[in-house]
Amino acid sequence: MPHHKRLAYMANNKEFEKLIEKRKDWVRASKENKFDFDSLLAGLYNDPSHFIYEILQNAEDEGAKEVRFELFEDRLDVYHNGKDFDLEDIDGVTGIGISKKKDDLTSIGEFGVGFKSVFAVTETPYIFSGEYNIKIEDFVIPSEVSNKEQINGTLIRLPFNHKSRSPKEVVTLVSKKLENIGLKTMLFLKNIEEIKWQTPSTSGHYLKSSESFQTIPDAKRVTIISSSVSEEYIVIGKTIKIEGKDLKVEVAYKLGKDKNGKETIIPEVDSKLVVYFPTEKVTYLNFVIQGPYKTTPNRENIPLEDKQNKAILEETANLVAESLSVIKDLGYLDTNFLSLLPINSEYKGKELIYSVIYDKVKEKFFTEELLPTSDSKHTKASDALLARGKELTEILDSNDIQKLFSKQYWLDTNITYDKTRELRDYLTNELEVVEVDFESFARKVTVEFLQTKPDEWMIDFYSRLLKQQTLWSDREYSKGILRTKPIIRLENGEHIAPFDDNGKGYDFVIRKNETEIEYIEVKSKTREDEELIEVTGTQWEFARKLYEQNEGEKYSFYVVLSTGKENAQIHILKNPVKLWKEGKIYAHPVNFKL
Repeated sequence: MPHHKRLAYMANNKEFEKLIEKRKDWVRASKENKFDFDSLLAGLYNDPSHFIYEILQNAEDEGAKEVRFELFEDRLDVYHNGKDFDLEDIDGVTGIGISKKKDDLTSIGEFGVGFKSVFAVTETPYIFSGEYNIKIEDFVIPSEVSNKEQINGTLIRLPFNHKSRSPKEVVTLVSKKLENIGLKTMLFLKNIEEIKWQTPSTSGHYLKSSESFQTIPDAKRVTIISSSVSEEYIVIGKTIKIEGKDLKVEVAYKLGKDKNGKETIIPEVDSKLVVYFPTEKVTYLNFVIQGPYKTTPNRENIPLEDKQNKAILEETANLVAESLSVIKDLGYLDTNFLSLLPINSEYKGKELIYSVIYDKVKEKFFTEELLPTSDSKHTKASDALLARGKELTEILDSNDIQKLFSKQYWLDTNITYDKTRELRDYLTNELEVVEVDFESFARKVTVEFLQTKPDEWMIDFYSRLLKQQTLWSDREYSKGILRTKPIIRLENGEHIAPFDDNGKGYDFVIRKNETEIEYIEVKSKTREDEELIEVTGTQWEFARKLYEQNEGEKYSFYVVLSTGKENAQIHILKNPVKLWKEGKIYAHPVNFKL
């Protein structure tokens, strides 16, 4: 050994001996004061196998790329290739409330308590790393041990000698945890790329790879695979400053396939807040958020009333709102994505994390073009119009809705009451997007608007009206709004109302050069199999007079079958009195004169 290294080793060894004596004094004083650290530490974690995450935390903070767990019937060996332990590390893992990372907020461990979780399964953990080969007893006392194994990196050995848990019980606990570490455990780690594990009965691994987007510096595509499943996420990050340190908040959206096989963003089920590793804090979000939040010592819960945590939550909410533009640039901002955003007002009142993010996302919809339109663009909430029924978007273009409703774009027609109820309610109630139907359109129709339309548009308009009976029908309790609107275009380009509600024997008349050339009475039937239509005495008398004047061809019944349905159609009965006399139609009298 070179002289300078030998001197450093001797100095470290002397400091190590001092550390041992301090720990022994501490234990001696604790026992004299009857401090029950067994009960305290045993109750710190609800799950005895939680120590798996704490060991991963240690490996991550030491810069490890690979971690390997080997489970035997009597012990667990954990290997990682991070930086070797030094005296400061030994001081940290054997202390309580002591950690060399306490002032390093960019590291995961802050409490000096995490490593104590191994005492849920062992009485004497061993650490073999660099120049240190130690055993820890009484929670805090390290001592040197001999080691003949050749180890590259760090080995943490946990013999199953717990006084209240049998080796068999511990093996079962640890085996189950290793098999269910979960892919999200690796999602936000900066260093660890591979976790391998082996038990007496099975083995497996977790691998993580990342691919950056060239044009979006703070976003990456992360792929995590295990022995049986694979998951992919779009992870978007943002650097924030906490206590003068550059830290990072992140959001991850899970990728999947829709029913047509197209890649899309899908909901994350049972999402919990991540503080490098998943916590027990349910967020009710459909995606995963991560940040350097202060946690309780066992890192199972987060005190959101803490001032620093409030600041981090505010930055997390800003990130989620800002990430919408990134998702848009990547081509995933569709109706499906909108539906998994925080738009549920019930959760807003239940969970603070959800509520803060809810408000930030809502603000974004008013300031940026993030709502998908029917023509595959995006628009702001203030420029959006929602159609109740796809037909309106097919007959009215952006110029039309600007004239009629002072809006710029139709929203995606996949947003409907039936298919996306929650999203539709959010848009209309929270973002105040107006929803219009055919009647809303009919009320806005003017002769000036119709005069700008070509004949082809008018024909299409008439065909669609066959399915909108209430807009032109004459009912006892209401009359259709279009009965008196000038929607009928004559040969000379003039527009007239289709119906004359003045008690005459017809609904509307067609004129040519001021001469009345045709009288039309419109009848409707909701079913095709109905045989009879109702004709009033006034209507039949008017038709009969024309027939007797040899002008019967001027009068027609337009019978609309299957009114309001896709298969609606018109049957025209011209000169009905003649058809009746020839026996081609059957007339059943309903009134008579004395």
